[in-house]
Amino acid sequence: MIIRESDTPYFKQLQAIIESDIRNGIYKIGDKLPSESEFCERYNVSRTTVRQALNLLLQKDLVYSVHGKGTFVKLPELKHELSKVVSFSNVLQTSGLDGLTRVLSYDTGVTNPSATEHLGTDYFNLFMMGFAKNSPIVYYESFVSNKYKSAVYAEAKKMEMAQMAFSTYDIYRRIGVKIDQIHQILHAISADTRLAALFCQPSRPPVLIKLDSVYYDVNGEIIECKVAYYRADMYSFELNREPD
Repeated sequence: MIIRESDTPYFKQLQAIIESDIRNGIYKIGDKLPSESEFCERYNVSRTTVRQALNLLLQKDLVYSVHGKGTFVKLPELKHELSKVVSFSNVLQTSGLDGLTRVLSYDTGVTNPSATEHLGTDYFNLFMMGFAKNSPIVYYESFVSNKYKSAVYAEAKKMEMAQMAFSTYDIYRRIGVKIDQIHQILHAISADTRLAALFCQPSRPPVLIKLDSVYYDVNGEIIECKVAYYRADMYSFELNREPD
């Protein structure tokens, strides 16, 4: 509600109202906000007031505007440090976001060239989707050594039931498997039909960051080959490098 007697300008009050609705989930990530005319009618304010309020939200990186289509709720960009391993839950916490991970499939018999090269046929599949504020932002295809089959799956289901945000890296820490080295390669790709559907973007396939990883234990044995797909409009990777 706009308080007419307040010293706070109408546009700042409206911005605070919309921001509160975003943070409380009334407007979810990806949702289109009401039009300027709808805001004008709902709060009995001018179009100029609405535009000023929306501009403040744009400056706070809470929304984005698409010419001719409207204003949409934006997920704050998630930043992932590449020089060290950071858990999915820590990435979310750093950005002040809640999230969780869901197990989509397990031991489905899907093969992966990298996993077959490194593990032969002695691996199982664990496919998971990571969410931030109910929006899918990362999809994991993990091909894990059968040595850890029972323990990894049991812990994944336990963490899923607890509605935790996690990846297999978090699972290994919980079951006492120490990761000594991770080899990773980054790619930028356009989502195909399957991936677009998984990210709930069938009509507007997102650009994805594909991260191929191979995990090694302290004995130099390969634990897992993983393919992770991150929404490029929501996720960024950072790396500090030193000159020669």
